[in-house]
Amino acid sequence: MSTANYTGVTKVIFDIVKKFCNVNQAYVLGAAHSKNSGYVTKSDCSGFTGQFINKISEMAGVRPVIGDSFPTSTNYANSKYTQKVTGAFPPPNPKDLIKPGDIFVMSKSSPNGYGHVGVFMGYNSAGQPLIAHSTTRKVDGSTTIGNLGTTGVRVEVIPSWYNKRWMGVYRLNNMNEIAKKLES
Repeated sequence: MSTANYTGVTKVIFDIVKKFCNVNQAYVLGAAHSKNSGYVTKSDCSGFTGQFINKISEMAGVRPVIGDSFPTSTNYANSKYTQKVTGAFPPPNPKDLIKPGDIFVMSKSSPNGYGHVGVFMGYNSAGQPLIAHSTTRKVDGSTTIGNLGTTGVRVEVIPSWYNKRWMGVYRLNNMNEIAKKLES
C-alpha cells in the first residue's frame, strides 16, 4: 500500500506501522514488552502497541506517556494515560472523531483469557475503519499491509467479529502534543 495519499501525522503513522509490518512477522505472547525504539521481529499486541507509542513519542521528542513499562491490552481502557473517545462499534465515521494513532481495546475472551489492543489507522476509501495490530491470525491476502502467510503485525479493515469483545477507542493523554510536533 502506498502512503502517497496520506499527509502529515497520518503519513508518519502509516510509515512507522509499515516498518513494523515489514519486520514483525511473528506473534509471540509476552515478547517485546521491553522498551525498544527499534522494530522487533517478534511481538504480541500490547508489545507492538507499546513500541508504536514509544516510537511516535521518540520521533516527536515527547516523553512517552505510558511510563517505563507497557500496559497490557485491557489496561489501556482503565489507564491514567488514556481517555475514551468512543465505545461505538464499528468506530463512527466522521473522520474527525477518531484519529490515526488512537488505541482500540477489546476485552478478555474469558476470565483467564487475554484482551487485545492495537492502533486505529483511519478509514479506507470505502469508509471502513482500518486497524494495525499484532495478531495470531496468519495473513491470508485480505489485509491492507502485511506479509502473506505470517502472523504478527498487519493493517486491515477491522473484523466484524470484534464487536463481541469491543471496549472502545482511547486516546493517549499527550497524543495532541505528539501530533502537533510530528506535523511540524
